[in-house]
Amino acid sequence: QELAFCLEALCDAVELQATNRDFTYSSLGAAIQEYFTRAVGPDPDPLDKRLFNWHVSNLEYANATNLDQLSLQHWNQDDPFTFTGAHCLLRGG
Repeated sequence: QELAFCLEALCDAVELQATNRDFTYSSLGAAIQEYFTRAVGPDPDPLDKRLFNWHVSNLEYANATNLDQLSLQHWNQDDPFTFTGAHCLLRGG
């Protein structure tokens, strides 16, 4: 539960950094790793680290690249155009 709060705060912090001119050329991966290290310390609990790595992997899968290759400022520029609503499977579709 503590890590869930940390990940939620992480998203807020990354969004704020993206609007700060000092971070225009920073990568999303660097920002996430820096915030995570500050939030949980240099030696996180193994379960917390596994959960964090899962979320990083999920973002890398969704963006088809390493997070260090994504611009902090522009990585989610297509979000306003995503489909809304529940996911579903269309058999034979």
